[in-house]
Amino acid sequence: MKNPSYRKRVFIGLFVQCAAQSTGVLVVNNYQVLLYNGLGLYGYLPLLLYAVYTAWAAFLNWAGAMFVDRVGRIRMLIIGLVGCSLMLALEAAMVAVAAKKKNDHTINALGVFFLFAFVTFYATCVDAISYVYCTEIFPTAIRAQGVSYSIIGLFAMTLVYTQPAPTAFAEVGWKYYLVFIIVPLLSAPIMHFYFPETKGMSLEEIGVVFGDAEVIRPASIHEDQADEKLEL
Repeated sequence: MKNPSYRKRVFIGLFVQCAAQSTGVLVVNNYQVLLYNGLGLYGYLPLLLYAVYTAWAAFLNWAGAMFVDRVGRIRMLIIGLVGCSLMLALEAAMVAVAAKKKNDHTINALGVFFLFAFVTFYATCVDAISYVYCTEIFPTAIRAQGVSYSIIGLFAMTLVYTQPAPTAFAEVGWKYYLVFIIVPLLSAPIMHFYFPETKGMSLEEIGVVFGDAEVIRPASIHEDQADEKLEL
């Protein structure tokens, strides 16, 4: 890691994984049944909704893969982070209102809708895309190590957010979600202004973006050879 371009890659990889987990996706996933309970839904219905939520997320991972080469990695990550923040803000609002208005079917329905809208943004624009980006920014020689360092961010933030979650929900309730609303919103502009887009780039071109040696294109080699022949 003495190479500055490698250190930059590791920082970006760590940041992307930390930002992805800062959406609160694992907290929402692990405590989803409690969220439904907070909306006044009990019995078999929370488990059924959880199953549909998981199946929907799996499908959207595939859908995101279909668009990533058209839209771009950074653009999709930004859309996902902002979308997750907004949907979680609306979800938290529904939980807060549901605590005061018991058995309000409109609030309950909106709460479920915003929860599914949240995972729509995450699964389509953040989940698989974060791994794609963190993989291709590293050259082949250090890719395994680079991705491993990046994934440290994932597991570190998982511990940071899920470990205190039971106490946080007991003490402050829906306000705990403010963390997952604010952090992704702050992360999005950082990605926009400082993280390079890699859509449509070869590994050599990505290396140039990160400060490696300038790429030599095959076409350039042929042109140089042609010039030499003309000179002779």
